[in-house]
Amino acid sequence: MTREELKQTDSECIAHIYRRFDAVLAQGKNATAVDQSGRLLIDFTSGIGVNSLGWGG
Repeated sequence: MTREELKQTDSECIAHIYRRFDAVLAQGKNATAVDQSGRLLIDFTSGIGVNSLGWGG
């Protein structure tokens, strides 16, 4: 899916009760992730409704 398709699906299916970080994650390992535009992100906090699923592969 493209970024715009993902954002459209998100807006249709998710109740937006808090502000969301505008990133579409492409890959990750441990506490780091890379979004579709190549930005390296570090997940160092828990969030609202967080699931500890980790990354595969």
